[in-house]
Amino acid sequence: MAVRFFNGLAWFGFLFALGAFLLAYAGFPDEVLVQTSATGEPITYIGKDTLFYSALAFYMILNMAMVLIPKLQLAKGLHLNLAMSLMHLARLFFNLFFAAAVYFISILNSREDFSYNHFGYIIYVTGGLLAAVVLFYPVARYILKK
Repeated sequence: MAVRFFNGLAWFGFLFALGAFLLAYAGFPDEVLVQTSATGEPITYIGKDTLFYSALAFYMILNMAMVLIPKLQLAKGLHLNLAMSLMHLARLFFNLFFAAAVYFISILNSREDFSYNHFGYIIYVTGGLLAAVVLFYPVARYILKK
């Protein structure tokens, strides 16, 4: 039951991140700013199409890998349920991290006066949740062995 719930959440996160990416892409200028200096000076620009296709390829390959890896069923019994649940959670948090990163690039290119200090914590929280899920797996396997 938990595996299906987390799988549903992961697919919701997939669709949310894909929608956020497509919405942000529509608002990108032809040359997308992706890096600034500490003083706010632009450093690196890349083409809108290059960003779109490379980010979409990375996003789809990683999501499909996360869908196919649990199908290998390298674990048995409770370990299988745990592995699949954590893989779905990792996929969910990766998708949320991807959506936050794309949203940040969109804000960076909006040319509005925006305080980035109020947005940075979202990227740190989603990245931290992804790391926590990945690091929790060995701990949970050890607890189940007892």
